[in-house]
Amino acid sequence: MGDTPGHALRQAVVARHGSVHAFLKRHPELTRSTVYQVLGDRYPGNMVRQMTTIRQALEGVPGDDAQAGWQLPDAEELVEVILAARCAKCRRPDRRGCRGCRIQTGREAQAVQEFLAKKR
Repeated sequence: MGDTPGHALRQAVVARHGSVHAFLKRHPELTRSTVYQVLGDRYPGNMVRQMTTIRQALEGVPGDDAQAGWQLPDAEELVEVILAARCAKCRRPDRRGCRGCRIQTGREAQAVQEFLAKKR
C-alpha cells in the first residue's frame, strides 16, 4: 500500500471507526464498492471528488444534499399525514376522518415520532 492518498484515508477511517465495514454501516449513503476502490487507490473515476465525499462523512460534515435545518416533525404533523393517507384508502366514504381512526393514528404517530427521536 504505502503512502498513497487512499491508504492514508483508510488509516483515518480505521482509526476513527475501527474498520471500513463499521464506517460503511454508519454511512449507508456511501457506495461500498466505491469506498473500497478509493481506499485501495483503484477508483477509475474522479478520485478527488470521491475522497472528498468520504472525508466529509468521516468528519461528520454534511454534504450538499443534507438538510441542515431539518426539524423532527411533531406528533400532530404526523397524524395529519398518516390520516390523509389512511382516509384516501378508506373503503367507507361516510367514515373518513372518523374518531376511531384519528385516535389510532394518534397512537401510531406518537410511536413514529418517538422512534425518529431515538434515531437522531
